[in-house]
Amino acid sequence: MTTSMTSDRVTCDERGRIVLPYDARKRYGNAFHVAYAQGEIILIPVSKDPIRELEELGRKAGIAHLSVKKIKEEGRKQAMKEIEEEHDIRRH
Repeated sequence: MTTSMTSDRVTCDERGRIVLPYDARKRYGNAFHVAYAQGEIILIPVSKDPIRELEELGRKAGIAHLSVKKIKEEGRKQAMKEIEEEHDIRRH
């Protein structure tokens, strides 16, 4: 999958408001979560149906059949594996 990125320059008014270009509002809607990361401000569109989106992500990732408990367990295992590899830790 190829991801392309475009950008527009917007400014804040005296009250701190920004106006997004029409095309951005049409594509992503009018409600956003604001995230702050490493000197950036990121606007994340608010999902109209977050449960449906999570279900779709689960299907795409091949984990839709797993329980939440099993997903957490697998996530923890993967995190530990990555930590061990990153820090060259060997389990006995």
